[in-house]
Amino acid sequence: MLGRYDDVTGKYSVTDPIYEGGESASKITVEHELFSPVIAEQLKKGNVAFATELHCKNTGYRETFICDEPNSTKATQHIEIPKGRLRGIVETTALVVATRSFSYAYHNSWNDDYKGKTFPIRKGMPLSIGVEGKIDIPEQNDGKKGAQSFIRIQVDESTKKGPFKVMMSDDPLVVVLPRKDFDLYSKLSRRKENSRLFLSSIALPAISYAIANMESSAGDASKDCKWYQAIEAKMQTSPELADLEKNEFHSVQAAQIILKSPLGQMLDEMMNIEEKIGSDAD
Repeated sequence: MLGRYDDVTGKYSVTDPIYEGGESASKITVEHELFSPVIAEQLKKGNVAFATELHCKNTGYRETFICDEPNSTKATQHIEIPKGRLRGIVETTALVVATRSFSYAYHNSWNDDYKGKTFPIRKGMPLSIGVEGKIDIPEQNDGKKGAQSFIRIQVDESTKKGPFKVMMSDDPLVVVLPRKDFDLYSKLSRRKENSRLFLSSIALPAISYAIANMESSAGDASKDCKWYQAIEAKMQTSPELADLEKNEFHSVQAAQIILKSPLGQMLDEMMNIEEKIGSDAD
């Protein structure tokens, strides 16, 4: 594999990915260039193509995009991702992958150990791996954004199951899920409708906990965090929050107002699902 071992001679050059934010999508540009006669031959035949894999651990998003400029040893790849799929550090891997199955016969530029041999290549197999890069997608944490914008979901690799934790020393507010829950969350959160379900199960307890700490001396350490300032701004500008009685239920009630009745939203969405199941059964 070119770029990993000495099996094939040549070079695969990739520029650092360029990120451009947009109103509805994140745009990423990668430039590929291949200097390998053996792989270039397959590229011109349409057997292989440039590709870029994106992986965002914060949201669980992972996808590989095939470049739409085939049969050329130099190409500029433009990728658009719907807004909200990527947040924070995004890892990128540039590849040359097989777009169909074919066979490789020995070429004199290969390592001599492979003389006289033929190798079957399956669709999707990588033939070259370029430089791995990172993009930092800016967080959007201001008082005008929804409460979900100042919460980040992360995985606890050391724990398979159990209760989640809330980390207030980071910015944004971090909810740390055990491995099993994080994997399920990553799959389910790709469906926009499910975000209303997560408001009650994840966002509500996390923000309730954060507000309770803000109202105690423990919250002083987080005053410079953007999530603290965003919640504080909502508390100061919302008449409904200003009129809320300060008692032992205050943090839970305030969080529900900030999240715009998460229980009601969850029940509405569950009813939509129930009605859809009923109509499909009919």
